[in-house]
Amino acid sequence: RFLPTVTTPAFNPITPGPSPPNPSFSDLSSISSLTTSSRQSLLTLSDSVTLYSSHVEYSTSESSDPQTPLTPPTPPVTPAPRITHRSRMAQPNVTSFHGGDEQENENPRDFINSVQRYFMDRDPPFDDASKVNYLKLCLKDGSPSAEWFLELDDDRKDTWAAALMAFNERWPQVRAATKTKGEKQEELEKARIGEADLGKKIKVNGVETWTHVAWADRVQRLVRAIPDDGSLLVKAARDNMAPSLRALVPHTNDTWATFTKAVREVSVIELREKMKDREELESLKRRGTQPPLTPLKALASMLSKVQLGPPLPPPNFGQTKTVSTPAHTAPATPKYRTDQEKWAIIERLPPPLPSTDANRAT
Repeated sequence: RFLPTVTTPAFNPITPGPSPPNPSFSDLSSISSLTTSSRQSLLTLSDSVTLYSSHVEYSTSESSDPQTPLTPPTPPVTPAPRITHRSRMAQPNVTSFHGGDEQENENPRDFINSVQRYFMDRDPPFDDASKVNYLKLCLKDGSPSAEWFLELDDDRKDTWAAALMAFNERWPQVRAATKTKGEKQEELEKARIGEADLGKKIKVNGVETWTHVAWADRVQRLVRAIPDDGSLLVKAARDNMAPSLRALVPHTNDTWATFTKAVREVSVIELREKMKDREELESLKRRGTQPPLTPLKALASMLSKVQLGPPLPPPNFGQTKTVSTPAHTAPATPKYRTDQEKWAIIERLPPPLPSTDANRAT
């Protein structure tokens, strides 16, 4: 029922703070009046105090001087690993090189540039022998490039600079053919956009845009390549537009800057309405029916049918009228009546009137 009195020598604790108080008999005399749960809690606290006191007595007995403070051992310091921006291992992105002239989808310059980029990302870097050996491993087996490396002199394989020079001599850089100004202008004239292309979306450099906007961007690039500083070819580009798009771009945009801007700002909703109206008009023409006339056109059509008299011949100014002279023909031979015909005529005549004054007066 009672705990022994714990006596501890004076010492400096490891961590700052007040040391736990030692229990006394007067403090423990009230244990019998506590409940079971309180008694268990107090016993647990007493056990902790006893263990702590035993540890202190053991530590003190090992020291020659009881007043010497206890210092915990210092753990060894492990240096942090040095991390640099080149401590990563570069992942090669080099494909095998064939080197044949018939390989249209293969570019020698792209291949050797990818090899050198891989060398730049290496840490630690390759030495010359490793670089030359890596180039050999990137050549497709049995290809013209592999045969070239086998036939290469040994002194050109000693250093990377010599091997790179030999590669450039075997596959020199091919300069692209530049277009003349006439060819660039012809390409601009062929840049057309039809009715079937309007109102759709396409991807240009991974970005989705409308077809008429992409057409304006392409035309502007072609114009810069010519160049056309005087905007003389704006009319040709305007004629290459679909009628629905051309109707929404005012004629006042007669410079390349204003023309391409106006094309880009065309509303897709208005463009589709124009396309719909044009389709309906084309459908009426195919059926052979005339579209409904506006009031002004209907009045003009009625007035054109009104005639106040016979149509006058168009005036003939400055022209002499040529009168054709009939050719001279011989007179026809007169036809004489026969005697029977004459007697027939006489018989049809009325009888003569009697000779009187009245008849003679008439």
